[in-house]
Amino acid sequence: MKRRKKERRYWSIMLVPHSTNDIKVFKISAIKYKLMALGTIIATIIICTSLTVSSLISENENLHSEIAQANKLGEQQALLIEENENEISELERQRVTQSKMTEEFKSLYKDLTHTYIEENMDNVVASRSSGRSDREFVEDASKLKSILEDLEKINHSEPEIATDLENTQEKLSEYMNVVPTLWPTTGSVSSGFGYRTDPISFTRRFHHGIDISAPHGREIKSSADGRVILSDWHGNYGKTVIVDHGRGITTLYAHCSELLVNVGETVSKGDVIAHVGSTGRSTGNHLHFEIRVNDTAIDPMEYLDPM
Repeated sequence: MKRRKKERRYWSIMLVPHSTNDIKVFKISAIKYKLMALGTIIATIIICTSLTVSSLISENENLHSEIAQANKLGEQQALLIEENENEISELERQRVTQSKMTEEFKSLYKDLTHTYIEENMDNVVASRSSGRSDREFVEDASKLKSILEDLEKINHSEPEIATDLENTQEKLSEYMNVVPTLWPTTGSVSSGFGYRTDPISFTRRFHHGIDISAPHGREIKSSADGRVILSDWHGNYGKTVIVDHGRGITTLYAHCSELLVNVGETVSKGDVIAHVGSTGRSTGNHLHFEIRVNDTAIDPMEYLDPM
């Protein structure tokens, strides 16, 4: 018996040209077809995989970019939060400072403004009934004025304090301007207030003011606001200026080389009224400075600001 030859299967592809009748036929075996189909599938998988990987890479880069932007935004927000925290801390510090100044103001205001300035404005300097030194009062009044100025700068004063400030600031300023706290010239104190050995007679005598050593021609300034009541030669004092500050307070500037003001003239604290000299009963260039209250000599160091 003859063995039947295994029949091979083919796929036929016919190409029919439009312009000729020459038909071409291509035969592809089933195995080749399967291999081609498998190759096509594999190629498709590779292409799809490549596209997928490319897409993932692109998405990954986008994610990295977005993360970087998010981190940058986070840093900016953290910086903004820190700045806000600092601003809040500063505002809180200002609030605490304001509260502290307000409490200090209330206490000083009640003690000084009501007790002294409003009730005893006309006699406060001459009065000794309070038991406090004049220098202490001047320092307290200066401190009160400084507190009021600080409160005005912060501009968040309590309503009742602001009202009181409006009613008394003018009186307080007036008082501070007429109290002789300004040093009339610059120099060292060569002789203080009280008993001393007279430099000319060498006897023990009472010195009614202080001597400030200074070179010839140095400016002499009014220690407070007032009106000139003397500008002339004044016995042993030589060329002298006397300024009346009201409320019984006068200041005297002696041994001047030149007088720059006239009687009746109004001067402000700090105005130049004369020049240092050595006229009258004097041993050298200096300013003899006196403060008198109701014509009684008072130690100028009780009033003058600390040097």
